[in-house]
Amino acid sequence: MKTWLSDMWGKVRHSESDFYGESGLSTAGLGAMDSLGDLGRWDELAAEVTQEGQGRVVIAGLPQSGKRTLLNRLRGWDMTPVWKPISPEQAGGIGLESYGSFLLADLTQPEGGRLVDGEELLLMLGDPALVLYVIDAGRGVLPADYRWVALLRAGGRPILVALNNITDCEDQAAAVAEAARRLGTAVIPISATSGLNVEDTLLPALLNAVPRLAVPLGREIQGIRQLAARRIVRQAALFAGILGAQPIPLLDLPFQIMLQSGMVMRVGASFGHAPGGGLNREILVTVGGALAFRYLAQSVVKLVPFVGWVAGGALAAASTLLIGEATIQYYAADGKIPFRQWLRRPRPTRPPILARFRRRSTSATSTQADVVPVEELTLAGVEEGAA
Repeated sequence: MKTWLSDMWGKVRHSESDFYGESGLSTAGLGAMDSLGDLGRWDELAAEVTQEGQGRVVIAGLPQSGKRTLLNRLRGWDMTPVWKPISPEQAGGIGLESYGSFLLADLTQPEGGRLVDGEELLLMLGDPALVLYVIDAGRGVLPADYRWVALLRAGGRPILVALNNITDCEDQAAAVAEAARRLGTAVIPISATSGLNVEDTLLPALLNAVPRLAVPLGREIQGIRQLAARRIVRQAALFAGILGAQPIPLLDLPFQIMLQSGMVMRVGASFGHAPGGGLNREILVTVGGALAFRYLAQSVVKLVPFVGWVAGGALAAASTLLIGEATIQYYAADGKIPFRQWLRRPRPTRPPILARFRRRSTSATSTQADVVPVEELTLAGVEEGAA
């Protein structure tokens, strides 16, 4: 996604320089028309989102550190035995168990075996996007723990350290401080058994460490699905605001449409839907068509220097947020019926897209405040466009 965005921004800056250079409006217009070719990259964008969904998280650590208990906690049910005896293969150093986007790695101390380097270790682990190393707080950081953490860090992949069973320690703060001192990195105190700090601290830390894991983590872990989807939406809105702030009218619209297309695909993929499915196209066309006036206003306002450019960026970000929130609410409601039919369903069963708020009546004969769902205001045009 970053490569694609950098290419888009390069086109915008190139056309912007031509706009103010000797070539004038004609070259800028040709640059804008050339950027329309990006609108046909739907299949390429779907392939990119599919590749993002293949990111894997390795849960590694010494035997009996609580890795399986943590995986069961993340998945919400007992999908793997909490305790498993060490096999002869594992006694050689590494034992691997694959669970889709998660890979359990039992790391043991090989007797007389050669030491592997960081890159070789990551290749053995399948070149993961992130490594979560689990340490049992009851026994503290052992020399073997430091060895494995150091090797993983040397491989160049992001690594988080979780100090499991922290509730077994009498002085939890001292245990965390000592573990951080020995490893030379921050540790996250958790309890996989009780769920302490798992959903509210550990899962957000995974997303912060590697934002592109939002798709596979949202797909695999129901408890983090909406959080991951909103991370995707906010990131897309930020990029849309930056693109929308460039001063040339209409030049950024093809880029914004592709950016919003990728956002809809990623949100759908985090809910388990195929990136290239027809539902994503329907959502984008329906909501984007309803926001056509906003796109036009975003281009017209750029005729006002500086202030108009800032307003254009704000409108671009707001449009992206509206499309993203509508997509989240649709897929959160199972997403099994056509999007337009979902918009027309009875209002009492429709989950609000945003919190309800009070709006003063604009009627001159009425002074009573009405309570209006935001979705009635923001998606009224969507329903009209779907009719």
